[in-house]
Amino acid sequence: MNDHQAKIEQLERKVKYLEDKITVLNSVENNYQKLSMDTRERIKELNCIYDVAKIIVDENDAKKAVNEIISKIPYGFKYDDIVRCRITINDNIYHSQEFEESPWMLKEDIICNNQMIGFVEIFYARDMPKEYEGPFLFEEYNLLKGISRLISLFIKQQNENENRKLIQQQLLHADRLATIGQLAAGVAHELNEPLGNILGFAQLAKKCNNNMELILSDLSKIEESCLYARTIISKLLDFARQSPLKIEKIDLNDEIKKSAYFLEARCHKEGIKFKREYSNQALNVNCDPNQIKQIITNLVINAIQAIHHGNGSIILKTEHIDGKAVISIEDNGDGITATDIDKIFMPFFTTKDIGAGTGLGLSVVY
Repeated sequence: MNDHQAKIEQLERKVKYLEDKITVLNSVENNYQKLSMDTRERIKELNCIYDVAKIIVDENDAKKAVNEIISKIPYGFKYDDIVRCRITINDNIYHSQEFEESPWMLKEDIICNNQMIGFVEIFYARDMPKEYEGPFLFEEYNLLKGISRLISLFIKQQNENENRKLIQQQLLHADRLATIGQLAAGVAHELNEPLGNILGFAQLAKKCNNNMELILSDLSKIEESCLYARTIISKLLDFARQSPLKIEKIDLNDEIKKSAYFLEARCHKEGIKFKREYSNQALNVNCDPNQIKQIITNLVINAIQAIHHGNGSIILKTEHIDGKAVISIEDNGDGITATDIDKIFMPFFTTKDIGAGTGLGLSVVY
């Protein structure tokens, strides 16, 4: 009777342990869902900024450009189907189809040469539940500011025809952020595997009423998957965090390892071998760690896209040569032709198919 009671108590402890792990699972799943939702919204906003910037670079007709911009703006907002837009520039007023004013509005001034020459207004066609500060997301305030700045640049370009370089710099910045957003979305997708394992083993453990060996085995796998998922989320948030330019002293090996963590998973998914050969000694340099991450990310993604055959491989290497820290990335892909080698750092130059690349990645690296 005592042995039976002891087994019951042991089983109750294991059930409690399982319940704790399921609580961890729920927390990981909630974080994953929030991260996925936030990532989708950030990508929409970045794509909107990119589309607006591309219009003002490619289009010379002011009226046509503003109308095209109005058609793109709603897709950067969460509730794009009820967004109405109006742009006022001097005495000219442009607005989206089915335009109507409402009490739910965002407004940003258009400033040119330190003078307000107009404004951009966003309306919701119907009442929306409050989120954060109001019906509009905090990031959407920044999105409208970014659009207003781009329109200001366009007007300067029309008046002075000398600001094309500034606009391209905006595009480069948008491409940098878009790369981070796409990489974050890809890594978030990878979380499906550990979450699937956790759910599967939790369900199996529930069915093993008295088989403690199987229960312990399933719990161990659940714990392993939870820790793996939590590590991915932690590293992803660290990677995607935005900050102003900040020069600091770092060990280049340690910083590159953070970028390689995500890129190795991307290579594995593509069937590409990813080799890392780090210098045996510390490579202490003064730089912006976020820019180093972006350089490594863009170059490795270019290498992945250049490999179109089996047995592909990429080698990421750091070395200490003559008092300098050297990073090299090597792949066995198609390579660059002699006619293209002098153009690779030019903004918008790309050999990829339409829709497969912007031609800005190497410009960001440069």
